Amino acid sequence: GQYRGLVGFTDDLSAVAWVRVQLISKYEVRTGAMLGRPDAMRAYIESWQRWFDALPAAVRGAAGAGVELPPERDSVLRRGWPTCRSWEMLPTLHVFLQGVRRAVMYTPAFCMLAILLFVRNLVICYATLYAVVGMVAVIMGALQLLGVPLGPIESLTLAVIIGVSVDYLVHLAFAYKNSLLEDRYYKSRAAFLARA
Repeated sequence: GQYRGLVGFTDDLSAVAWVRVQLISKYEVRTGAMLGRPDAMRAYIESWQRWFDALPAAVRGAAGAGVELPPERDSVLRRGWPTCRSWEMLPTLHVFLQGVRRAVMYTPAFCMLAILLFVRNLVICYATLYAVVGMVAVIMGALQLLGVPLGPIESLTLAVIIGVSVDYLVHLAFAYKNSLLEDRYYKSRAAFLARA
């Protein structure tokens, strides 16, 4: 591939201390190509790392018969690393996606707790819990069926949808609980009309 080598020397400048290979990634940050595919980006980085790890043996194999090289274990390439500007965003993206996954897991519990605090009715709490879990399952299932990976844009959208829905469900449950009507049918109609 295309790379530009950067070399560091020992203090007395008598030997090479390390080598850094600057790569040009096929996933560019500016175009957003890597943002929706963190797993592909991770595999791409690992493939470059394997290439770099195999480099000392490849150099030894490509050297001519008269070239004297240090033992492979002492090769300066063992103290090097590949890097790319596009790769620097991957840890941040990974942490962001982990946070979204945790939020998706904890949101139903916090929704139920909020409704329990305001409504004080366990049956209504479970009904809203099923609504939130069903909503998350439908959204995640649709993403899976459409083959859309859970990237930052999808994660942010999912968080906003769930947050707004939980807020709506809390208001709906509160309106249902505090309805002056006796029959469940009319209470539910009144709750929907109160929120419309």
